[in-house]
Amino acid sequence: MPTFAIYCLTFFLVLNQLQAEIIQLFDHQGNQVKNYDKLVSEKNLKRGDVFKFSDGSQFLYEEVLGKGSRTLILKVKPLQRIQESIALRLPLKYGSYVSGGGMLGSFMLQYTQSITSYINGQKSIEKIGMNMPKLYSSLPYQYAAVELIKYDFDGFTFFSKEHSVSPTTLKEAEIALEKFVEDTSKFSILDDFHPGQMVYNKEKKLWYLIDWASSNYAYVDSFQRSFKRHPFNRGFFQTLSIRTDKKSNPIYFIWPELVLRRNLSKRELRLFHKIYKMTSTNRKCLTGIIKKIAK
Repeated sequence: MPTFAIYCLTFFLVLNQLQAEIIQLFDHQGNQVKNYDKLVSEKNLKRGDVFKFSDGSQFLYEEVLGKGSRTLILKVKPLQRIQESIALRLPLKYGSYVSGGGMLGSFMLQYTQSITSYINGQKSIEKIGMNMPKLYSSLPYQYAAVELIKYDFDGFTFFSKEHSVSPTTLKEAEIALEKFVEDTSKFSILDDFHPGQMVYNKEKKLWYLIDWASSNYAYVDSFQRSFKRHPFNRGFFQTLSIRTDKKSNPIYFIWPELVLRRNLSKRELRLFHKIYKMTSTNRKCLTGIIKKIAK
């Protein structure tokens, strides 16, 4: 970028900061402020507001990118350095939520823990060499500033809404899926993995993993080495079978714990078996590597 342009952009950011509202989401001890939910509400946020964290980091707010079950994702610009817009991951709400509900029962977790879980999980996934957002900076329990990945559709669209994608792009995405499956087959467990966590960029012809949690186990760990344990398991495709409304929200039957399901299409089943076969082939190669290392 030309020097004059950098000066102009710097001046704009400084001027904007003087006029913007400084939003402090955490106090000096790192605790969520009690009006956190109001501060991060989309209707209250204004383009140009500045988020400030207890480590001194500041980010210029641009827009809301999306929301997960426990995380809010914003498009921002860091004020510490001049660069393109990035994604800022924040706790979705103030306080705690109920997790679990299965055989182990339910328990309470803090929304802030989702940020720490993402930060910790990033290290284990990065070692595998998967296509994933770069982590620029982070502060446990508060934020994770990551690369903004541009994509055209996610796994839900690829597997179940193929009519919205051109046949040529679908074919290219299926070819690119082979590399993605090769990478995921190196994990016995990829925490919180579902079709919405994988996205495709048709210009680069690449699949990216954009979200995860902390409990990720590589297949080379002997105590987890079971072929039945892999990210693209039956549960992944069962997620695709959940019936949704026009806004992609699950349709529940009588009570929230029970969702309506549909039969998987022939194409979905074909992809399921193809991925299973590719994973099996990749696992055999990994087993050969493990044996050589053990000698």
